[in-house]
Amino acid sequence: MAPTSSPTVTASPTPSPSPTLNEEEAAKQENIDAASERYAEYLQVTASVLADPSATGGFEKIRPYIGSEEMVTWWRSIPKQFVDLGYHQTGRATVKSANVTRYEGDPLSDGTQIVHMEACVDGTAIEVVAADGSAATSYTAPTPVIIDVVMQRQPGNRWTVQQDTTRQPFEEC
Repeated sequence: MAPTSSPTVTASPTPSPSPTLNEEEAAKQENIDAASERYAEYLQVTASVLADPSATGGFEKIRPYIGSEEMVTWWRSIPKQFVDLGYHQTGRATVKSANVTRYEGDPLSDGTQIVHMEACVDGTAIEVVAADGSAATSYTAPTPVIIDVVMQRQPGNRWTVQQDTTRQPFEEC
């Protein structure tokens, strides 16, 4: 009888577990992503409101995006100022990047969540145009700038802008 050989078994290397976020970190990142996306939407809606500031319902379009009384007051006045001056906006700002500087709240709870960001916002495509067609240069930024943004999660998982402050003097990004 011929000797039989046993099949050779080689051990395969045990795969290293891929790093995963724990549940809290994942929820926090999800909230940050949602806040960032909502801020980008806010900039888009802002552009549409200021493109035709005399249109009925401009404030109602922007209202779901704003959460502080200061922002409400500001947004009640800006379209009126544009109308009074005969201005409208063309183009819109876009978020080039956002750096979270602080996160408040328990990302796993239904309670208040607040995201503080330094957003690099490119508003160079914006032109504020006077009634005579000339550019109102005091309203435009020549380069992307840093805007300090505070977003807060509201009931129903809706994020609102609590603060949106362009750094003065302009800080380029």
